[in-house]
Amino acid sequence: MSKKKWKTESKKDWLIAFVFVALIVYGISMYFTGRLNALLMGITNPRLTELNQPSGYGNAAVTFLIMGIITGAALAVKKQPCKKILPVVIAGAAACGVCIGAYFIHCELIVSVSESMNPGSVWISGSNLKNNGFSGNFSEEDENMAKLAELCASLKELPKGEQKKLREGFTYNYDDEITVWISYPEKYFHSYSLMLRIQDDKIFMLRDNGREIIFFEDNGLIKAVMSFI
Repeated sequence: MSKKKWKTESKKDWLIAFVFVALIVYGISMYFTGRLNALLMGITNPRLTELNQPSGYGNAAVTFLIMGIITGAALAVKKQPCKKILPVVIAGAAACGVCIGAYFIHCELIVSVSESMNPGSVWISGSNLKNNGFSGNFSEEDENMAKLAELCASLKELPKGEQKKLREGFTYNYDDEITVWISYPEKYFHSYSLMLRIQDDKIFMLRDNGREIIFFEDNGLIKAVMSFI
């Protein structure tokens, strides 16, 4: 009984094989989603955390890059000239770069919601607050709320030198913090919530599951928060 060998001879066969392998590569990349998102967090706006990070861009970037390499290798095995192999590999790398660029733009758009829209709700809490903090829907008529939203939207990250000094002498303590959680309406196919923490007269945000601390300049936010509690 003769055995038939499956060969990719026609363009249709190559297309089916390409799609099949791409799905496998993308499926494998899903296993590393957490690591890919952690790597992308390094180029993410400092006011964005894992809570609001758009997912899938890292998986797509890796898939395009690997598929470019695999396709180039397949062409090399078929002894195709370099002028056919090189453009394929470059196209894969370019598509990878486009995915990362799209991720960066999407993150900036998500964060920009705090500058163009009013919050949906405001929540302020802390373990040591006597009145259990504050929670409620945003109201433009409430001057304190409007001021709080304005200050949150205009927060600026401290320079890298100051960040480093503060991290060296700072010990995060959940029991001593005040949490400010401002939720915004969904836009750009994603929701956005700004979660800030105040401890020892410092405004900061936790990222990378608490392993990274980003400090912000106090633009009057601490005083505005205290007016609610």
